[in-house]
Amino acid sequence: MGNPASASCDTNNGCGDEASLLQIGVGAEQEKLGQLTDGAGMEGRSAMLQYGDDMLRLITKKYGNASSNIEQSDKDMLTAIVGIINGTMYASIGTDHGEDQLEINTSRDVVVNCNVALDNKKSGDISTKRISTEAARQVHKACREGGGGSGLLQVVKGTSSEERSLQLPHDSQDEACQLADNKLAALNQVIFNIPTPAPPTPTFPSPRTLEAVTAFFTNENLYITWFNNHKDTFVQAKNESDAAKELCESHKEQCDDDQHAFELQYDLFRAEYNGTCDTYALCFGPERTAYGAAKTRVEASMVNRKLAFEAGETIIYKIECLLGYHGCVVPFIDSSAYDLDFPALPDEETCNASEVQHQHCSQEFIVAEYASSQGHVAVAKGLNCP
Repeated sequence: MGNPASASCDTNNGCGDEASLLQIGVGAEQEKLGQLTDGAGMEGRSAMLQYGDDMLRLITKKYGNASSNIEQSDKDMLTAIVGIINGTMYASIGTDHGEDQLEINTSRDVVVNCNVALDNKKSGDISTKRISTEAARQVHKACREGGGGSGLLQVVKGTSSEERSLQLPHDSQDEACQLADNKLAALNQVIFNIPTPAPPTPTFPSPRTLEAVTAFFTNENLYITWFNNHKDTFVQAKNESDAAKELCESHKEQCDDDQHAFELQYDLFRAEYNGTCDTYALCFGPERTAYGAAKTRVEASMVNRKLAFEAGETIIYKIECLLGYHGCVVPFIDSSAYDLDFPALPDEETCNASEVQHQHCSQEFIVAEYASSQGHVAVAKGLNCP
């Protein structure tokens, strides 16, 4: 806009058609002044300042420096100009200044809140899901590999003549299934150690006299001795093998459930973390750019307002000089009150979801999570992995 009042207003300044200005009547000028009383906005301020500058030239040309000769109507008009500049125009400048400062502060707060939201997520939902995932991971790991505390399986197996109580130690799927392998091997060894062929069964007496049949069921024979000697050993080994197999299968089912729970928790954690990072990326970068654009825009407005204020102060001072209120040397005009504050933006934070970078069905995930599980790796039930 420039500073229209900065030009010299003596009789030799070449300020346009001076004769025409001198012909303007006070009434006409008063009417024009009434049309400029808003003094608001950049266009309104420019028009007001231009009008004030024109009036300074007119009155200076008309009266020179003889302030005591200025007619009352012209004094009233000059005083009205000062009033509009001091009142409406400066109020408009102040309002615009406040609105621009609020825009800058608000724009910065949005950027700051991007970081605040990320920090809250990290310390809140992400941290909670990380803890839950690690707990589920350790439960599954302990189930597969041990470390969850030893256990003891009480198994009762019945035979035709008695019940046998078996106590099988177990801790994990690995141990339970190794126990099942050992018990099966022991059973096979028992079977292998039974001497063959079996002794022949004795022939039932014929004729079936009371004495002969009584002797048949009373006396020991080689087959009965062979059967009794190896029956209990076989039954014991068979019961232990069956119980250990059931234990292994039970552990595997439980560990599959634990793996399912872990992978489900991992997926929730992964979705939370990746979603948070995506949200942050869509927040910080664009909002930082928006802040820069707002800063550029309001900086230009700030310069225009400061120039308008300086021009207004110059016009007021020169009018007051014409009215004889003070000397005619315009002092330094301090417009720093209309400097905008541009608070620094925070640094962009790091949102790194590398700890959950692999989808749970991927080979990378399996290697990372289950490489030490001694081959007990299976896709958890209920999750549709390709």
